[in-house]
Amino acid sequence: MEKREKCIMTLKWQYGALSNYDYLLYLNSLADRTFNDLTQYPVFPWVVADYSSITLDLTNPKTFRDLTKPIGALNLERLLKLKERYNEMNSPKFLYGSHYSTPGFVLFYLVRKYPQYMLCLQNGRFDHPDRMFNSLSDTWRNVLNNMSDFKELVPEFYDTDQCSDFLTNKYGIDFGCRHDGRKVGDVELPPWANNHVEFISKLREALECDHVSKNLHNWIDLIFGYKQNGPEAIEANNVFYYLCYEGAVDLNNVRDWNQRHALEVQIMEFGQIPKQIFKKPHPPKTCLLIKDFQQFGIMSKIEQYWNWNKINVSKLFTTTKHRDKATSVKFTEDMKTVWSVGLDAMLKVHCISTQKQLRNVTVRGFPVKFNDLVLPSMYLSTALIATMHGSLIVYDIDCCRVVDDFRAHEDSISSLAWSNNGFLITGSLDCSVRIWKTPQVPWTHIELINSLKAELEHENKITSLALSQDEKLLATGTNVGEIFLWSFLDYSFIQQLPGHAGSVNKMSFSPDCSKLLSCSDDCSFKVFDSLSGLEVYTNTLKCPLKSLAWDGYHVLVGGQNGIMYLWDLEKFELINEVQTHSDGLLAIDVSNDGNMVATAGDRFINVWKISCDV
Repeated sequence: MEKREKCIMTLKWQYGALSNYDYLLYLNSLADRTFNDLTQYPVFPWVVADYSSITLDLTNPKTFRDLTKPIGALNLERLLKLKERYNEMNSPKFLYGSHYSTPGFVLFYLVRKYPQYMLCLQNGRFDHPDRMFNSLSDTWRNVLNNMSDFKELVPEFYDTDQCSDFLTNKYGIDFGCRHDGRKVGDVELPPWANNHVEFISKLREALECDHVSKNLHNWIDLIFGYKQNGPEAIEANNVFYYLCYEGAVDLNNVRDWNQRHALEVQIMEFGQIPKQIFKKPHPPKTCLLIKDFQQFGIMSKIEQYWNWNKINVSKLFTTTKHRDKATSVKFTEDMKTVWSVGLDAMLKVHCISTQKQLRNVTVRGFPVKFNDLVLPSMYLSTALIATMHGSLIVYDIDCCRVVDDFRAHEDSISSLAWSNNGFLITGSLDCSVRIWKTPQVPWTHIELINSLKAELEHENKITSLALSQDEKLLATGTNVGEIFLWSFLDYSFIQQLPGHAGSVNKMSFSPDCSKLLSCSDDCSFKVFDSLSGLEVYTNTLKCPLKSLAWDGYHVLVGGQNGIMYLWDLEKFELINEVQTHSDGLLAIDVSNDGNMVATAGDRFINVWKISCDV
């Protein structure tokens, strides 16, 4: 269970559901670091390296400490001296004779808040005034240059809820005078902070900024991960005195009580490496990788337009109504028309520029209820329509005729997915998913009959399909809430995801294929990690959720109440909600430029314009 919880927390941090501060607290706790033990106090990194500027520029990389290196390796000149000493040592060798977290270092920072603990540690005396925590810039300078000072920080430096009380001499204690005659009072701040509260606030902002988030996994490798000990630690210049490491000595086998006491004092008072919790390199923050895609123009159609603080949705027009519920709606790639099908067996095509109906055809001579619709780019003016009697209908809108009517399943086809390589995936209430290789243009019936490539059997009815953009993963969802991942390369089963408590109505992969989003009749939508299969995020709304569209960050979710909810998954907050239909919102599609959204519900298709407050 602990391993699973660790994976879930790491994924939540990767995808922005957990702050850097909270994730570091969690890792400290997992490594047996606690606020109740000064010998195992939580350790946090120095992240800011600028304590002299008037303003703190979080866009400048020079503002920050190099998180790929331990404190002792930040100053190359000092590191060379330490390595020279290291090379001349007998075994066990070490680079750093003092640790980055000891009871003395913790109380060095917190003496103004907990003076009684310092008195206990130092036999009733405070430290010499010149050696106390008097100035941020002096402390940072000493950490960079001193041959025996490699201390990191404590969580209080980033805790905006604690009112920075450890930085002020609120008890008015006489700590003595420094060599220049100045009394030891409050901690001196850098020029970029006007007061102690602002200082903590800015440090926290720095901890959560993009630069630190991009590099924090490197520091985690050093403190909690695979660079903590062994050859990787040597390579990373991260080697401490051997007694700092867990299990370095078995005290139960030390028979000499004086020697045992000396070892216990060394271990207790001179620093302990946290328990190792990662054996492999820690993954970076994924949401920042997606932001990097934005900088290079690698964005999905929605992402280009939805990264706003406020999205406005206004109705462009409503199409002529179906005789029964509209079940699927799609924009063409050129965004000139919008197509829809419904339970009335009607296929409708509307021109967006004129807002007029171009086609309104009954595809069959008798009513056949339609469930889903795809518009393959390789077949111009052709629609593939899923029916409730198990047939796949291929309809040419220009010729106004059925090109093919193919019995694909023994029960209703509930969902369709299309591959740009010409594969069609059909999911059915007969509990199977079938993968077909479609014929080259022109479409011929005989080719499709012989084109079944794979059949994926399930125990329950298929209600939803999703194919990743790289066409490597296929997700299948069932009427009892199951979600399965399959390889689309060889059609092999990969794993089952946690799923839902109700029917899975819609699924979609993120543009980078790292995440899968699903919505369900259990009123929830969930985000899963595609690699591990773990649930990253879940949110429960007020009604069953029938449809969705997303770009990896921003989600449109359609409810049974006809409301379209707009969610920001980076901030995990509701941006807007729009009453789109009087009945269930069964389908959502977004135009290629991201400017329009089409919704299907009740008997109407509504086309909406998206704009934003800049």
